[in-house]
Amino acid sequence: MRRIGFRPLPVAAALGMQFGLSSAWAAEECGPPSPGIEPQLTCSSDLSQYSSGITYLEPSIPHGLRLKLDSTVTVLRAPGAAQHGVDLATNGPNAIHLDMADGVRISTSGVHAQGVKLKGRRDLIVDSGANIDVVDPSATPDGLGTAAIVAELDDPSGSGDIVINQRAGSQLQASGIETAGILATHVGQGSVLVTTSGEIVVTGDKGYGVNAWGLTWTGAPGPSTVDVTVVQTETGRIAIDGEDAVGVFALNDGIGQAAIEIHGSVHATGSWATGLVSFVNEPDSQARATALISRTGSVHVEGDKASAVNVLNAGEGEVGVVSAGWLSAEGENARGVN
Repeated sequence: MRRIGFRPLPVAAALGMQFGLSSAWAAEECGPPSPGIEPQLTCSSDLSQYSSGITYLEPSIPHGLRLKLDSTVTVLRAPGAAQHGVDLATNGPNAIHLDMADGVRISTSGVHAQGVKLKGRRDLIVDSGANIDVVDPSATPDGLGTAAIVAELDDPSGSGDIVINQRAGSQLQASGIETAGILATHVGQGSVLVTTSGEIVVTGDKGYGVNAWGLTWTGAPGPSTVDVTVVQTETGRIAIDGEDAVGVFALNDGIGQAAIEIHGSVHATGSWATGLVSFVNEPDSQARATALISRTGSVHVEGDKASAVNVLNAGEGEVGVVSAGWLSAEGENARGVN
């Protein structure tokens, strides 16, 4: 086993973080879905600016959904706890697809009020050109959190892929303790792929720019086989400011890989802040934990005990760090690669 020293708090916080779910029934603001598999709906501008959000939950979409928000859509959610901007969930065996056009705007403010949230047992697909900002006013950490985009495949028997694509020119902003730009969690079988080509700005302690997890659910018959991959393209920019904050975190608690590719820029500021963490956390795993920074990529951290790159493997697989780009660390006891 190869293990590289790393302060355990961010990992523990990530494992404990559960992003709150709304118990509201489906409101069908863009009309009722038609019968059939993965019915298609399009949302356009609304005089109320969707102040009550856009919500399609069970039992409204038992066969999944394909939802498109056109460029005229603005969602200014009324402030409040767990008042999500877009909330889509199904317990059925089909996928949820969400396409947000360039120019879409979504804003939420409240404890655990997600900007966009998808939850299901099969494929969860988000293709976003939206500008999303979320604010969580929590004064102290509680193990919960708020994110601009959240996708959760939370059934160990579920099988599918989580694919989140943030397009160039869009911005995700999150402010508050334990907030995130993008969160993807998968406890079944399949894969997680997050691609970010836009801007992500997060302010707050214990925050994450991108947080992608493959987790083994307590009581599951075996470890998760999910592969976790995060890719930032050349146009991508992540800036995160806060104690124990992490720019990109790829965690695999099962037997799949954890991989990060950086072709843009990541900047993390704060005590114990970390630019990249790639972590395989299963002792029986043969999979690799890797981080690649290309010649166009850069990772910069500032702060006491800050680290640019941490790659860890608690299993028997390899640890790999490849950098042709720029890595830098400023601050007392700050490090480039751990």
